[in-house]
Amino acid sequence: TLARIVERRGDFVVQLKANQRTLARWVERTFAAAHQQAGQPYVDSLDQGHGRRERRSVLQLPATLPPELAARWPHVKTLIEVSSERTEGGRSCSDARWYLSSLPVDARQAAHAVRRHWGIENELHWVLDVVFREDELRVADPEGAAQLALFNRVALSVIRQHTKRKDSVAGKRQRAAWDPRFRTELLFD
Repeated sequence: TLARIVERRGDFVVQLKANQRTLARWVERTFAAAHQQAGQPYVDSLDQGHGRRERRSVLQLPATLPPELAARWPHVKTLIEVSSERTEGGRSCSDARWYLSSLPVDARQAAHAVRRHWGIENELHWVLDVVFREDELRVADPEGAAQLALFNRVALSVIRQHTKRKDSVAGKRQRAAWDPRFRTELLFD
């Protein structure tokens, strides 16, 4: 997937997951060593609202992968670490997430790309939770749950592409349930 993105002259920022065990361990050790050095390119931000305070630090490093990892990840140019500390209701927690990127070293751009990705993810999940009430669904079969999640995402996409009427996603969803003509308009116009 990353090769195709680069072939088409795109850039990527992808979160590193624990299932890439060797790469994840190497990235964690790289950032641990980088924190010991001064002058690393990083950006700090502070968000407050709704009784929550969150401080984020984004550090970006050139990806000087060892040969065995570079062979598997040839398009990775930089590594990004996002460390966050959240305080809510007197309780604090912190965590770190790591990303692989084809972007050049520019911590401000990296921070923007990561935040934009999470904004899209949060908006999608919020709509699915609030409008489609996905959190309330109790589907025991993993295959059935996956199919239902896919159906909800397709339905959301169809609703968002409809521009003939100004209405909320929830309003259009409800109208489609009650009005077969509107449902036909959503699906075929």
